[in-house]
Amino acid sequence: MSDSVIRFSLRGVAAQPSLVLAVGEHLNPTLAQHLEGDFRLLRQVSLLDDLVNALKEEQPDTALVSRYLPGSGDLRSTLPAIRRAAPNCRIVLLLGDLDDEGRAVIQSGAQYGIFNVMTGQDLDLDSMRAALTENRTWNDIADLMPEGFAIAPRAHVQPVQPTITELPPEAAPKVVTKYAKIVAVVSGRGNVGKTTVAANLLAAGREGGVIGVDLDFTKPDLLLQFVPEDSQRSDLRELLNTLNIAPPKPGEPPVALDRRDMQILQEWVDKLPEVTKGVVVIPGPSRNIGAADVPRAVVKEILHYASQKARLVVVDTAFEIADEATLDLLYAADSILLVTTPDHSTVYQNAWMLQQLEDLRIPKGKIGLVVTHAGQRGLKGPREIAQMLGLPLAFALPFDALHHEAARVTRKPIGLRERPNGPFRAFVQNLMDDEEPTVEKPRRGMLFGRTPRSKKGGQR
Repeated sequence: MSDSVIRFSLRGVAAQPSLVLAVGEHLNPTLAQHLEGDFRLLRQVSLLDDLVNALKEEQPDTALVSRYLPGSGDLRSTLPAIRRAAPNCRIVLLLGDLDDEGRAVIQSGAQYGIFNVMTGQDLDLDSMRAALTENRTWNDIADLMPEGFAIAPRAHVQPVQPTITELPPEAAPKVVTKYAKIVAVVSGRGNVGKTTVAANLLAAGREGGVIGVDLDFTKPDLLLQFVPEDSQRSDLRELLNTLNIAPPKPGEPPVALDRRDMQILQEWVDKLPEVTKGVVVIPGPSRNIGAADVPRAVVKEILHYASQKARLVVVDTAFEIADEATLDLLYAADSILLVTTPDHSTVYQNAWMLQQLEDLRIPKGKIGLVVTHAGQRGLKGPREIAQMLGLPLAFALPFDALHHEAARVTRKPIGLRERPNGPFRAFVQNLMDDEEPTVEKPRRGMLFGRTPRSKKGGQR
């Protein structure tokens, strides 16, 4: 990026967090001069190839990254590695002109929870300060998405809690099936135990036949909960390379599966082995790809076919909602579990995640809270967190590093040996028993494996 891309009107800004600058050899010193008194400047990066290591080593609060940063690759393809290197860092994308390529970068960034962007040639320091310090959401970039990207404009978002029938037809896909119950496991932050929760729900529901679907293409670890990496025999890339379709380009209509593609997909799913008795996992790719690289029609048909084969479908998702397939899932799911740890920053991240779900008109009545790592001293209790977020508590899992580490090493989720009234089995039983499943509000003492009584009486 040249010095002419951005011109600054210098005005004072308040001191804020640590910062890594990655805007190019020419602009780094200029920005450092004007921001070093307001931010704790950790490092200046001039090459995209050096950015990932810098973020991994420094773990800054914020990073300002230019779209034009030179390197062997481009910013869009590097975003997954950037997010993995610093999962809790606020990434701010400096885009310059908002052309088709810039819009594609915004869409890709949203897949990794990056909602802070700056566009245009003239940006003053007040605008930059806001981008570097504010917690922005999907709604802040909705109007900047590529044309045709399916999301309701902010002007049409209602402040009430609508039902699915109140959605516009294009935003409300039909329920996948009337047979299977679908559980979507989501979170506004990574590394909270989301995949572990999904794996244990699969283990708890195995007697009735369950299928897990890994939609976390950035970190597809659901299969690893059951099978070592060197023993995995399936990969989503195999299916995508066989189908006669290609991901749509920005502005193009979504692709559709023809009869041959649907048959190939179904045969591929049928050949997937059980990872443990009663449990099949539809894997993600062996290495990360962007959600935009997986056609919406493929995910939709996977969910549809999985729902015909099993009584329960559990879907692990990425820690962001930025693709149409995930939106389809959330509208179709019977239950959505929002997973959080009790530390303040994670609860805060999940609060804005919950706001996103509301803005996207996901009915709040089917969202339940799961608190992992509960019971640690100095942190809020599960009931208090549930009250703060305005959600019913589905269940809470105590901090037990020893048992969870043993489950990870042996590839045997704790749900495989859970007692009949344990939290995972109780949730699955409650879900499968209800014709219109909801997450029950917690009764007193419903913590760490204690469960509510069923509507029919007795302990589940």
